[in-house]
This record gives sequence, C-alpha cells and structure tokens, in this order.
Amino acid sequence: MPFSLPNEIILLVLLHLNTRDLLNFTSTCHSFQALTGNDLFWRDLVQRKFHIGYCSPNQSWWNLLISGHADQMCHHINYRHVAHLQSNRETLIGGMANALDDITSLDICIEPDCLSSNHLSSCHQHLIFVRLSTVHFIEVYCHACQRQLDQSKSEIYISRRIIQFITQLPFNIQHRRSIEQALFTNGQEKYVYLIEKKWFTTWVQFLIGSPILPTSLNNSSLFYQSNHLRTDLIIGVDYELVGHSIACYIERIYGLEHDLPIKSAQDFITQPIYRSLSQSLLLHRNFTIN
Repeated sequence: MPFSLPNEIILLVLLHLNTRDLLNFTSTCHSFQALTGNDLFWRDLVQRKFHIGYCSPNQSWWNLLISGHADQMCHHINYRHVAHLQSNRETLIGGMANALDDITSLDICIEPDCLSSNHLSSCHQHLIFVRLSTVHFIEVYCHACQRQLDQSKSEIYISRRIIQFITQLPFNIQHRRSIEQALFTNGQEKYVYLIEKKWFTTWVQFLIGSPILPTSLNNSSLFYQSNHLRTDLIIGVDYELVGHSIACYIERIYGLEHDLPIKSAQDFITQPIYRSLSQSLLLHRNFTIN
C-alpha cells in the first residue's frame, strides 16, 4: 500500500512535484497529511531540491516549501557565515575599523576564508558580503544573485543574524548614529508610520548620545488581541509617527517582535473609528535633534 512506503522513497517522488501537486498529495490520505508535521522530512526535501540550508524559526520547513519562496531564495548563504563571523570577531573588528575611516560605500566579504586571512574588503572571488554605506548603513548582498538578501522571511532572518552581529561591534556605533540621525531629520517624507512610544523614546535618546541601543521594535501594545489596530491610540502617549525610510530601516536593522508589521496610518484614516489617526497626520510633531 502507498502509505507504507519508506519516507526516503516518498521524498524522491515529491522532489518532482510543484507546490500545487504537493498540496494535493498531502490531501490524499491521513498518512500523507501527517507528513506535514514532520519538519525534518520537509527540511531534507527543501535542501535537496533547492539547496537551501536555512529557515526562519518562525516558519516551518513545510510552510517555507508551500510558500513558493524557496526557489527564489539565495542558496549561497547559510549558517556557517554566521558561525564564522562569531569565531573571527577580532579579525572583523580590526579590518572593518580601518576600512571605515573614510566610508561612502564599502563591500566587506564575510566568507570564512577571507575572515581567516584578513582579506575582507579586497576580495573579488567570494559571493556573500555586507555592504556598508552612508545611505543604508548595512545590507547583506550576494554577488551571484546580484541583490540584497531580503526577499523572503527566511532570507530576512539570516541576514538579520549577520546584521545584528556586525551592528553590535564597538566601532559601528557612531557611524550608525550619524546615519540614523540623517534619516530622522529627513523632512522630505510624510510621517505616517506608527512606532510604539517607549521604543521611539529610547531610539531618540540613542540618536542624541545615549550608548543604549533599542532592542527590536515591539508594536504589540498598538493592537488588540485580535491583531486589529486599537481605536483609542493617542499620539505622543501610545505612538509616534515616522517616514517610510525610517520604518524600512527599523524593520531591517532593529527587527520586529512577533512579526508585527509597522502600520501606516493612511491605511486606516478613511474609517470613522480611526478619526484620531487622521488628526495625528495633520498635527504630528516633528522632533529636532540638537
């Protein structure tokens, strides 16, 4: 009977199916449906079919597979890049500190061989690197994919692991503060994105000189348990407003707890129950960094 086949045989068959066929397959009987809970099975399938070796802890391998993102993800990056960053911390500090003396844009190779030999920014043969600039501060790039690694939940996760490690290195603090100050004082954008007030205050204190960096943004206090935005929010008490560039930067560099997105007030102002948000857009306060 089909359901008595070993998992290895089933896996070899499923390697040839697309996402729609996989969903149909798991609906054929209880035994195959039960496979959706076997994450090791789907991890093996994803690794064999797409050569992907990483997955966000907030996403199962089965969900990654059926999301349709696996075939678009970068397969050149994996957990060893994170591990070697940690084991070569001092080399990275020394090499990057020298390179940052006069930075406008800089690519730093984070392949284990380069970190071990201290080539860092002079490498032209490896694929994974971090790009530092006065515009975006830091991004993870792949030469082969020719793009920033931020196009799926799992790519964002492993990129954030690398970014978090590098942004915690001591030489980056003032460089980071300068870039965030420039973002904060950019008056060319509409301030429409909601940021939890306490987090915002801690961030502003960092911008004006505090050595304490905010942790990841937790906007959960702005929502009901149903994940609907609260209707009784007060600007300056519950939240502050920021522009699109700042919202994207916070999401990429600081991260979001509980995967709660940064909401735009413009998505709600047409609803009468969110009249206070509409007023906030007209009367929002601009903070100036001295």
